[in-house]
Amino acid sequence: MIYPIGDIYHRQEEAAGRYELAGKKGHISLRAVNRRIPGLSSSFPHGTQGFTDENGIMIQNRDSKKISFVDVPYMHFSLLPRGGSRIADENVVKRPQKLKYEFGEEFPKDYYYPEVFFRYRPNFVPSPWTKITPLFKARAIIETPLRKIKRKVWRSKIGY
Repeated sequence: MIYPIGDIYHRQEEAAGRYELAGKKGHISLRAVNRRIPGLSSSFPHGTQGFTDENGIMIQNRDSKKISFVDVPYMHFSLLPRGGSRIADENVVKRPQKLKYEFGEEFPKDYYYPEVFFRYRPNFVPSPWTKITPLFKARAIIETPLRKIKRKVWRSKIGY
């Protein structure tokens, strides 16, 4: 996955990726599952949800030799501020979006952004081309070094 952070022009460093799958660590995720796995089902509550087999074993914890990695990165915008609300149900409690304030690595000048960002969008859909705000920069100046120290400590504890 590619995590834009702050704005669409910067990405979170790979060292921040804490997902672990079949011996690999980083910004990775399970995107396709063999539907013929006996007892395949979706288990656990949202946020920890995953697919399990007939023995309740998480799919990513099965035989790692049967897991194929495909290098087809996609942009995951969970770290960017979003305009409006994506929740249509007025009975659902709306929580403010939690942001990570840190400076990311700049995308190369020739980076190919997905075509959808250049297409027509209605006025109620905010532009993805906004830059980092001064408030974000101020917090990122303080928090980025602390996050990098935390990652180094975390990696040293788990041997990453």
